[in-house]
Amino acid sequence: MIPAAATIAPTATDPVELVGFEGYLRVERHLAASTIAANVARARRFLAGYAPPEGAVALTAAEVTRALLDEGVTRRPVSVKAFGYTLRALLRFFFITGVTSHDLSAATLVIRSPQPSRLPVGASRDEVAALLVSCDGDTSAGLRDHAVLLLLAHLGLRAIEVARLRLDDLDWRRGEILVRGKGNRDERLPLPAEVGEAVVAYLQEARPAGVGFREVFAADRAPLRPLTREAVGGIVERACDRASLARFGAHRLRHTLGEQMVACRCLVSIIRCLRPGLIDAVQEAPQLLNVRIELTKAALGRTNLRYRCAFHEPLVLMDVSGLLQFAKM
Repeated sequence: MIPAAATIAPTATDPVELVGFEGYLRVERHLAASTIAANVARARRFLAGYAPPEGAVALTAAEVTRALLDEGVTRRPVSVKAFGYTLRALLRFFFITGVTSHDLSAATLVIRSPQPSRLPVGASRDEVAALLVSCDGDTSAGLRDHAVLLLLAHLGLRAIEVARLRLDDLDWRRGEILVRGKGNRDERLPLPAEVGEAVVAYLQEARPAGVGFREVFAADRAPLRPLTREAVGGIVERACDRASLARFGAHRLRHTLGEQMVACRCLVSIIRCLRPGLIDAVQEAPQLLNVRIELTKAALGRTNLRYRCAFHEPLVLMDVSGLLQFAKM
């Protein structure tokens, strides 16, 4: 769930060109609300500070270049790059819609921010084990946190993907999970037995009864509502505290899976098949990659898929008779 602060829409005082840009990002680009809000905020700042008195119609390359140079004085390179991406999209939109007579997007400078060529640092096996052990299986919050941590660490889900997970996304008979990822991209993944059993335990023993939503994970205290991305991150941070570890975020567990795939010498194409978003985390080390995953089907999402890797148990199809009540809710 996107927090209220991230759903900023154009205000009544925004120029019509900015309102049109927001609509373009939402309708044509299908961006997430938080991404739209960030782009609109940067475009608003650019137009307010650098557009001529005549408005966007009078923009020239000089204003674009000056805006980027000024941005680099007080902000980090990564922020300047994001500002440049927004300006490029905004100026192309202006040209296509006839606001400007020339395509000024070429005036946006290429901001280079070299990053060290290394893999993101994930949590160690011992740290992941400590996080899982810290969950109290005798409490509803402990059962929920245990399931959430397994989804993050063993399937490489993002915090927002865990928060969006719905009862309808769990295919118990086929042992699969539907992940609603970035860019409105849905992915089907095999559901390892350990992860599935943890979700089952939460659904049967801890999920509040009679809630009016179909998201899997709920707050453990009033008001009862689905978890947000921030709440998932809080689960990881509190688990770090219980395990006496330095705090880190949910995304570090996603990096953990990428590291483990490299350690298993997984083929890049297999990693892309299982979790396309993880490919960036492992493609820097192609010399390490070999096939170590066994698939009984060449394509995901067709029939009973089993896979084996050094860091996962083989998929075991579970007795789902006790879970049909959730499918019919």
